Amino acid sequence: SSDVCSSDLALGQKVNRGDMLGAVTDLLGFRIETVRAAVSGIVLALHTFPRVNAGEGLVVVLPVEGTT
Repeated sequence: SSDVCSSDLALGQKVNRGDMLGAVTDLLGFRIETVRAAVSGIVLALHTFPRVNAGEGLVVVLPVEGTT
């Protein structure tokens, strides 16, 4: 099955570990999961299509020390 992802991030944006990167909802808009940053760094790539399948990457964060 596929779900819908959404994010307000921009490429090059700085994020901190634990920041909300986006959300995954079902087709009716009910939130299934909140996606959070595992590391602090800079947003390097974003999943730009709304549809997402289980296991697909949504955001790539380039780890950078001192990004806070």
